[in-house]
Amino acid sequence: MSIWVLIVLLIPFHQTILCTLLVPTENFSTCFVKVSNLIFGKSSTVAYVFDKKIDVSSLNLRNNPYVLIDVTKPMINTGGYVNHYVISTDSVNGLKKTWFYLAYSKIWNDKSYALGHFLVVSSHKNVSELFQYLWQQGIFNVVILKPSKTNSVVYQSDPYSIQNNCGTQTIAVKSNVCKFIKSIIFKRTNFNSCPLWLINTNIENPYILPSLKYGLHLIHLISLNFNITVNHYTLADIRLFPFYLFKRSTIAVFIGANTPFNEFVSSERYLIHNFVWLVPLPRQMSAIEALVHIFQLELWILVIASTIVTVFVLWLLSIFVKEKYFVNDLYNIAVNLICVTIWGTISKVPKNNGLRCIIIIYMIYAVHIQTAYTSGLIKALTVPLYDHGIQSVNDLATSTLRIYSHNYTVSNLLLADINSTLMSKINSKFVNITSAGNLWEISTFRNSSALVSEQLLNQMGNLFKSIRIIRNNSIVRTIDEVFKMRPGHHFLQNINYFIKTIFESGINNKLWNDMIIRFYQQNHLTISSNAEVLTVIILCQASPSSTLSQDSLVSPPQPKLPAVITVENSVAPAIMSVPSTSKEYILLSSIQELSKAKSQNRQRVNNVLKDTKFYDNQQIKLFPDSPTRTLQSQNQITDSNKDIDNISILVQPDLDNQTELDLLEIIIEQNQNNDNLIDDYQTIHSNAGSYPNFEIPIISIAVNYGQNQIIINSVLHFSANPKTTILFEK
Repeated sequence: MSIWVLIVLLIPFHQTILCTLLVPTENFSTCFVKVSNLIFGKSSTVAYVFDKKIDVSSLNLRNNPYVLIDVTKPMINTGGYVNHYVISTDSVNGLKKTWFYLAYSKIWNDKSYALGHFLVVSSHKNVSELFQYLWQQGIFNVVILKPSKTNSVVYQSDPYSIQNNCGTQTIAVKSNVCKFIKSIIFKRTNFNSCPLWLINTNIENPYILPSLKYGLHLIHLISLNFNITVNHYTLADIRLFPFYLFKRSTIAVFIGANTPFNEFVSSERYLIHNFVWLVPLPRQMSAIEALVHIFQLELWILVIASTIVTVFVLWLLSIFVKEKYFVNDLYNIAVNLICVTIWGTISKVPKNNGLRCIIIIYMIYAVHIQTAYTSGLIKALTVPLYDHGIQSVNDLATSTLRIYSHNYTVSNLLLADINSTLMSKINSKFVNITSAGNLWEISTFRNSSALVSEQLLNQMGNLFKSIRIIRNNSIVRTIDEVFKMRPGHHFLQNINYFIKTIFESGINNKLWNDMIIRFYQQNHLTISSNAEVLTVIILCQASPSSTLSQDSLVSPPQPKLPAVITVENSVAPAIMSVPSTSKEYILLSSIQELSKAKSQNRQRVNNVLKDTKFYDNQQIKLFPDSPTRTLQSQNQITDSNKDIDNISILVQPDLDNQTELDLLEIIIEQNQNNDNLIDDYQTIHSNAGSYPNFEIPIISIAVNYGQNQIIINSVLHFSANPKTTILFEK
């Protein structure tokens, strides 16, 4: 009997101990509800995660929609994602177990969990270990609640405080008794100079695209706004220690376009690049075409038809009146009506009243037609008329022009619509290009078109003035410039907040415009209000050939395109000049002026360039052993232009060919005895070594006369890593 009583007494005692551990006291329950309301609010769905049985009714969960999760049992299905969690655990190992359970469950969203809030209920003595583990997993919006019989304690810690050393240590931990907690705020605006790893490939290149440079500028402003230290890394650095850069706690930011990669999440877009269609300008009509174009085709058909009908009506009436059939009457009536139509006069008025009425009505009609034609004729004789040309994407689809674009643009940015006849026509016209050299055909030969981004169009500047730009994004996606981060990183909220702020305030447009002006002023352009400019269009295509021996004569083959230089005068507000301190200069424009010229000398330069033809049945001699390669031509400069000292031509091989030749300078000399001619230039060669002979497209011309010099650039080439470096200085 005593043994049974002992067992009965032990069971109630054991149950009492369990209730003390798992069922909170009234003090804890009140504290739990208070802290939950401060963290989650009263409308957010909260997931309660436990690794032991608990009496849920004692937690008073009536304020929020909630989900109960038992980590000891498998999760079968779920109705959606949850970002707010309450985790109950007694140790760091229990926290790790709960974390792995959640991270691989269907309720977990790896891209948004860091935006949620976490409340950890634990009696673990060392709360610093709990904070440290949660920070390593990228969870920073966390509060630890330590239950107690009398006064529960709330712990908070900022990983970016100075004492915590950017989350690598857990020294500064704030603790408060629950009844003294008034608010809990997770918003961080000061990161105390903690590092931000900016990953990019062209950080040191001063000639990177303006959009990329603008992204770097925004990162700089973000670092100032949130007190962050920016460290630059390249993709090569990532390969050395990728694990560290891609830890959940590391603030690693990429700059690039918004492409659908699951490995990263994108911020709000800070720049939008539209695509434009480049088509030839309408062709100017000849004099005969202009006279015919005054009326549309439909109106001409109606005029001719009305004249023919009137002729037959008058002829039939004349037959009815005379009661005789005469073919000559048909000819006379036709001649009279043509005279009435063109000159408004008639040689003989019919005696019949019916015929007279018809003639009078037709004369009134003819006067109106003549008046309309004369008014249009005045415009045709005073203003050049152009044909309709290509004014829309539909016109381009029905034309015979091929469309130049990059394969990536065609594959990824065109909207796929297999039911669209327009898309099928457009897709059949695309031709892949890797450089901008083919774009010359649009304005010069009018036999092609192109699909390029507005950024590329702006960068080409004055290269393509004689083109029509069609802005139509109905079948082409835009390119959004964004910042990318690891999925689930909390700092993405700060970046989005900054971007939305500058967009809503209008600061973004001003920052972009100021950056564009500063970019071209510092690296490429010098603004000049009254500049004399020579624009040269050089049309020359060639390919590499075999290496030549010394003193061998070369007769280059005829190029695919006419290699005749044509010159036209123009004035532009922005003139490019070479920076005096630069050691590398990438040619990006067709216009450049280093000094002003007198009118007569400039005219002589024009004459020389107009009369100069390259690859035109000339015997050119190559000297392989000279330090600077020189091609001499005996009869390029005539005696009538003796003020011209020399013409220097910078050429560049095809960038697609693998060769040691990075730069070659050709100088056409008038005075062959001038030994100091090369000293007038500062020429920078990328690589030294053997230079095989190349038939190469000309990309720049420098003309020297007296103390003046003009450098004129032409054909534009793009390369992933351009090495063409040259400076001309007097």
